[in-house]
Amino acid sequence: MSSHRARTLNICNENSLVSAVAVPPGFINFEIPVKLNKGENFIRFNVMNGSERSCDISALNKIDSRYLTVAI
Repeated sequence: MSSHRARTLNICNENSLVSAVAVPPGFINFEIPVKLNKGENFIRFNVMNGSERSCDISALNKIDSRYLTVAI
């Protein structure tokens, strides 16, 4: 789920992009196969188009000042 507007979630294994997923403001289900190596692996979730605070969007009329992007 994305906060307030659609965003692109990049999923990276080590330093390579595995997938880019369009995340709408509502809940969605998706599966991304990721090749893991024996031992320690690092999976990174990155949203390039930034975050927003609900309090900065006047139409929402909210006081929440946390910076939000996506919920996983």
